[in-house]
Amino acid sequence: MSREAARSLGALAGLASGAALMWALGYGGVIPLFLFGAGGTLLGGIIGERLAGGKTLQ
Repeated sequence: MSREAARSLGALAGLASGAALMWALGYGGVIPLFLFGAGGTLLGGIIGERLAGGKTLQ
């Protein structure tokens, strides 16, 4: 799997995780969904790229 595909899959998983976390914490609305979704997408993309063999943190 390419780094780009892993990043995309990680971002989608992060978006779903962020929305689920928002719901679990009892938040609702457009602004919290944006914040949780954006954070989850960013972290998921980074994690997906790392798992696909991208650059390592030094």
